[in-house]
Amino acid sequence: MENIKPLLVKAIEQLQEQRFEQALAICTPLVSRYPESWELKQIAAVAHQELGQWSEAEELLQKAILQEGQQVNLRIALGRTLQELERPREALLQYEAALQLEPQNPSLTFHIGDALMDMGDPLAASHAFGRAVKLNPKLSEAWINFSLCLQAQGELDTALQALQQCLLQDPNNVTARVDYAITLLHLKRYEEGWNAYTWRYRLPQVSHNLNKFASHSPLWDGRDLAGQSILVLSEQGYGDNIQFIRYLPMLREKGAGEIILETLGPLESLFEHNQLADRSVSITQSPQERPDCFVTLLDLPRLLYPHHPTVPNSMPTLTVEAQLLETWAERVTSLTGEGTPRKVGLIWSGKPLHPRDPARRRSCPWESLEPLANQPGISWFSLQMGLEEIPQQMGDQPLHDLSPHLGDFHQTAAAMLQLDLIITIDTASAHLAASLGCATWMLTPYAPDWRWGQQGPTCDWYPTMRLFRQPSAGDWQGAVTELTRALQQWQEG
Repeated sequence: MENIKPLLVKAIEQLQEQRFEQALAICTPLVSRYPESWELKQIAAVAHQELGQWSEAEELLQKAILQEGQQVNLRIALGRTLQELERPREALLQYEAALQLEPQNPSLTFHIGDALMDMGDPLAASHAFGRAVKLNPKLSEAWINFSLCLQAQGELDTALQALQQCLLQDPNNVTARVDYAITLLHLKRYEEGWNAYTWRYRLPQVSHNLNKFASHSPLWDGRDLAGQSILVLSEQGYGDNIQFIRYLPMLREKGAGEIILETLGPLESLFEHNQLADRSVSITQSPQERPDCFVTLLDLPRLLYPHHPTVPNSMPTLTVEAQLLETWAERVTSLTGEGTPRKVGLIWSGKPLHPRDPARRRSCPWESLEPLANQPGISWFSLQMGLEEIPQQMGDQPLHDLSPHLGDFHQTAAAMLQLDLIITIDTASAHLAASLGCATWMLTPYAPDWRWGQQGPTCDWYPTMRLFRQPSAGDWQGAVTELTRALQQWQEG
């Protein structure tokens, strides 16, 4: 093996310099030439991991472990790979095997917790993360995940304490600071929460967006605008933009001479119709603007209400263009006829981008909605987007699929206003329906997003929204049962 050591060193250097394809170019021919070397397989697997080639990495690591099963790092690497391949149970087995070799290794208990999170078991995961931080109190990521697991169990105060412990050890941990702020918001400690949330400025994407404008315009600090122009930057997802757009009129009260709104494409038509800003610009156009100052959308609650944070919740905050309403009235009538039963829209699935994406937890399986299908006197409409196939029936009734006509949020808003009730999960469409003043019923997971609060059928942000919460983690049946009873009462009322 002596003759390949220089090549091993060279391959490792390429990895350290993040030249992963070059590392593979060195290792790949050697792997077949020297099958007895598990180290070669490990180096090649790391390069594949960095390139997102998880199946190739798995194959190499499985072979390496057959040769050298006592190497803890090999099992950790294979576990991480299996998690990326959405096989957390198999990953857990690798971590547990490694733990037999090093039972006091805090990194291993962390990885066990990580796999349990991916398996949807926050209680077991919290025990693992709790053990990890006992073994190593400076393991920041374990404190952060410990907090997330506690939040998933509804233990917000304890979750906040875990983040405080993390910050005692690692005061500049941006992820912990942002999570701390969001937990404060969840507890409705709005003044503290919005002030703490400025730590997100240090997140790479937020920092990048701010730096695009900081060289030529100052960040607004809440003072009177005295006729100045202000650019409001879009932030986060569609739902966040719909939720916080309500603050724009208050900028006029602060003396704004011109309000320029950076707008995400699918929201452009709807926001322009509502004239909440003097002008709208796209994300690609906004860097060319030279306003007197700029601000991010989610900083408006902090800057407009610095000492007495309040939630302006007079609805509707959005309306729809009259001609579009006529078009949609005709379309819906053509599907159901005049004088039809009550019309109810349905949205049951988000679009997850990652195995741990909250959209997976927010989405309600179609089968769980079966009790709703037995309700007489209802015409059902699907407002669901992003699925390859939409069911055609709701029990014995047809489910009218409106998705082919929902080109943007303005179209979706016009469709919603033709319906008597919107039943939805936590998506941008829930924000849209409630912002239009529609009767909106939302199915929420046991541990919901911060804006929906922790208990009760209402929230601070939308007075026309009614929440149906899971009674325990993952229990959609319980939430749907409660909603079904409410639907019966609504029908009779």
